[in-house]
Amino acid sequence: MFNYSLGQRPKETVNANAPALTVRFIAALSRAFSARSLCNLKSWGVAPGCDKSALSALNRSARRPYNRCDSMAAAFSLVELVLALGVAGFCLFAVFGLMPVGMQTNRNATSQTAATNIIAGIVADLRATPAGAMTSPQFAITFGTDKTLYFDTSGQASTSLSTDSRYRLSITWNSAPTGLHYAALKVTWPAAADPAVTTPSGSVETFAAFDRS
Repeated sequence: MFNYSLGQRPKETVNANAPALTVRFIAALSRAFSARSLCNLKSWGVAPGCDKSALSALNRSARRPYNRCDSMAAAFSLVELVLALGVAGFCLFAVFGLMPVGMQTNRNATSQTAATNIIAGIVADLRATPAGAMTSPQFAITFGTDKTLYFDTSGQASTSLSTDSRYRLSITWNSAPTGLHYAALKVTWPAAADPAVTTPSGSVETFAAFDRS
């Protein structure tokens, strides 16, 4: 007959159940490792019903390098920036070089327009002269007599050169049959440049006929 102590089991019983406990412990470890392996497979998406949180973390970690590549591809390097500034500077230098030429062309166009208006005014004044008169009413130009007039920028005429003179008008009359007068009108600028001595900056010339019969 065995003697039992309080709270203890017989030694023979413990020894008899030791192999069974070992087998159960090994089985429990096998199930634990199997569950962990299955969880790993699920996190990689191999097994059905995989863990969504593990798959999301894997996707985030996989996408992170591509995001850095995309940000690097969308940016400009220092070499590209220097090349862009060089091209922009070259274009601006060319544009600035053309500005004086454009301003000179605009000035010449304005002068040509003003000279054309002066000639038109002289011709209109001569044609408005009555048949019985030999001198035009506005500019006092005598038919058959060469004359030189000076005009300022506002179109005011003067018989003498002044500091405000901008254009020079030269009228040359040609011989013609009785009752006809032919005149060559030439406007040059600047007014101080004599076209018979120096080449002016610009000129406008026309030929007009006047019937005095």
